[in-house]
Amino acid sequence: CEVKFRKADQIKAMHRLDSQLIELDKDLAGANSGDAVEEIRQRIAAREEALLPIYLQIAHEFADLHDRAGRMKAKGVIRDQLDWKRSREYFYWRAKRRLQEVAIGKRLREVAPQKSYAEVVSAIREWMADCDWDDDRAVSTWFSENREAIDGKIEALRVVGITQSVKDLMSSLSSEQRQDLLRDI
Repeated sequence: CEVKFRKADQIKAMHRLDSQLIELDKDLAGANSGDAVEEIRQRIAAREEALLPIYLQIAHEFADLHDRAGRMKAKGVIRDQLDWKRSREYFYWRAKRRLQEVAIGKRLREVAPQKSYAEVVSAIREWMADCDWDDDRAVSTWFSENREAIDGKIEALRVVGITQSVKDLMSSLSSEQRQDLLRDI
């Protein structure tokens, strides 16, 4: 495992955190003779070499803690810890659900292009209030079993959109133009 905690950065951290190195740095700053400076530098170098493996091990542990499923779940990066034995089933239902969700969202955006992705997902969630949104299998099954209901809701939104467009167009016409149009219809 390669951790990008460079030697120079490790040494800076040592000098900031290790009490012996902090003292040696103070001694070095106050040293007057060349022999004393050289002896202190040698002690600093020896202490740095002794601490390097420890700091590398700490960096590895720190990096490892960030990649653990428990930590990732606690931070909200993932929804569940994945059991290897169930991974194929998990990803099957996850992929199937997402493909269905995207297809429905695409159809919904075609009839209501002003809706954002978040609004589309929110509308879909409202339609399936009786289903557990976090259960991919349940959501996928709901999508499959309720195709006609989904088609009906999308059609209703299409009609609402067309109605609103007609109203907007009619309101932009003068009263005389509206009367002419209504007479022609």
